[in-house]
Amino acid sequence: MKTFQQYLFILFLCFIALNLYILKHYDLSYPYRLGPKLDGAIRQNHAKAITELAPQIVLIGDSTLADGVDTTRLSEQLGIPLYSIGLPGSASTLWYLIIKNNITKAPVPPKYIVIFFRDTMLTTPGYRVQGQYLEQIDEYASPKDELLIERAFTGLMNPTERFAEAYLPLYTARWQVREGIESRILSASAQITGCSPKCEGDSLSYVFGDGNMSAQGLNEAISSANNELYTHRALDFENQVNKSFLPELIRLSQESKIQLVLVRIKTLEFTQPFPDLDDYMNNLKKYAQSNNVIILDFAGDPRLPSKLYRDILHLNDQGRIIFTDILTETLEPIVH
Repeated sequence: MKTFQQYLFILFLCFIALNLYILKHYDLSYPYRLGPKLDGAIRQNHAKAITELAPQIVLIGDSTLADGVDTTRLSEQLGIPLYSIGLPGSASTLWYLIIKNNITKAPVPPKYIVIFFRDTMLTTPGYRVQGQYLEQIDEYASPKDELLIERAFTGLMNPTERFAEAYLPLYTARWQVREGIESRILSASAQITGCSPKCEGDSLSYVFGDGNMSAQGLNEAISSANNELYTHRALDFENQVNKSFLPELIRLSQESKIQLVLVRIKTLEFTQPFPDLDDYMNNLKKYAQSNNVIILDFAGDPRLPSKLYRDILHLNDQGRIIFTDILTETLEPIVH
């Protein structure tokens, strides 16, 4: 018993020492202010592009937009200049920031903003905001974006998480610690192989990239990453909507006299009926209609069969052309 108590005491001292080291190494304040530490710079690349190109339509979404829409073809068929912001790994939080701090700040904003989304993404503000995704968010946010910090971060924490974030540096700096470990592993392997860090990163991306994964393995990985979108809380539209950035997206677009268009893309994620998701979408459509927002739902479109997809989310080259033509046909009466 005495030996076990000594073990616990030594373990506790090591834990305290590790936390003190991390506190100093990463220059953390104590107690730590809840929420991410954002710099004061806001990237203005999209505002600059919109000013130079003067598009009438701005498309924004994640990789399903980048891979699923031929923007040159769409622009030519509509006869309207457009600008596309397809950011892999992005979600509603980043879209909100870009619209708030870039698109609506352009001297002459576009007439239409078209947001491409999947299922509950528009009302799940905590989706894709941590780790590597935080780097993108930081580019378009500032510490003054209090609504961002509340709705995407602190408002989603339970009491235990709030305590750990504020008072346990080992938890507070978890993402920095992980990045440091990964960096050392890559650096060591680069030295062994005689490859530069960039060469090492490119090689790993190639070897473990989507192109080398089995279709089943890739689909399973995508489904696992998307689980957050289909929890009971995420599917409760009435409870989630006012905690999300959707009301702000509507307010910002209306203040700038921009017509907001929401495009729900088709995926192959669910092959069986999903009543809770159907209820969610019905509520979203009613909400959109009551706020003069146009919503286009392609989730059940029979013109997009499974043979047009390279995985459960992304269209292949043929599917990209077909969906672009479908989108042209649907948007034409709206923009003309």
